[in-house]
Amino acid sequence: MAMHNSRRHFFKLATVALSLPFSAGVACSETNVIRIGVQPSLSYTPLYVMKERGLLEKHSKAAGIDVKGEWGSFASGPAMNDSLLAGQLDIVCGGTSGGIIIWDKTRGKGPLEVKGVAAINSLAFYLFSSRAGVKSLKDLSEQDRIAVPAAKSSMQAVLLQMAAAKLFGEANWAKFDPLTVTMAHPDAYALLSSGKSELNAHFSGPPYQYDQQKDSKLTQIASSLDITDGPMTLNMIWSTARFHDDNPKAYKVFLAAYDEALEIVRNDPKGAAESYAINVKSKVNIAEILQGLTDSGTKFSASPDRVAAMAQFLHKTGVVKNRMESWKEFFFSDIHANGGS
Repeated sequence: MAMHNSRRHFFKLATVALSLPFSAGVACSETNVIRIGVQPSLSYTPLYVMKERGLLEKHSKAAGIDVKGEWGSFASGPAMNDSLLAGQLDIVCGGTSGGIIIWDKTRGKGPLEVKGVAAINSLAFYLFSSRAGVKSLKDLSEQDRIAVPAAKSSMQAVLLQMAAAKLFGEANWAKFDPLTVTMAHPDAYALLSSGKSELNAHFSGPPYQYDQQKDSKLTQIASSLDITDGPMTLNMIWSTARFHDDNPKAYKVFLAAYDEALEIVRNDPKGAAESYAINVKSKVNIAEILQGLTDSGTKFSASPDRVAAMAQFLHKTGVVKNRMESWKEFFFSDIHANGGS
């Protein structure tokens, strides 16, 4: 495939929803359907557990109301955000950087203002290269094309910016940006593993990265934990003020169901792995999915970790206009008592 055609294909993937079984509607005082967008990544296992085990419906019944979930799978965060702001989705998930960016863009816009619902996890993302001689981030050059979920804005893209600032000085934070291309993890995993594409690097995520670690043709050249010098919330959930304020009962049901899903992931990781595999029709075996859920670098929690630090980096680089002084500015007050940073 010629490079110009290949890159056009990469960027096209960013705007294509894998499925969208929803129709836009006018918000009412209390909804009986919560429309939720997810991506095909192990990072979002708690949401897949909610879906598979009917936890929304369970907690709805306990609260004496009738709320069910409608679920759609999307190739990228930007596609979900478009649907969220269009009123086609109520709650979405994605990388923390994407949540911060849409928070910044919608701040002060009334019903369309976006805030965090809860954190999902802190975990390690691994960057792999198939090019001979590339052993570290310092070896990357204009020869490389690095797949990330969304160029410049996804968590992996921002981690590369943080790495560049750390390695080459803050003024060079965008050094790796020209090397990145937008691609969903499953597609990047398949292309890099095939060796038949001009794509030669992938800033991956679980469960795909565990198979890539075993691939002798690939070299792991970076870990997010090294870039951030420790745990940081890398995935989270967000929604609009419109949905939060118009649906207080349904919103509380969602939080209760999500809390139970987190407990299941922490206490029954094998069962959670099975829920994930069933929902995404993953070809990765349960043992490999389980590895991702129990990895020493992984922690599932609704409480955010170093989110304000991430937001301040994005402000310093000019990606967001508003400087976030506290994580509480970013999250709805429902989880403030849980603590965070």
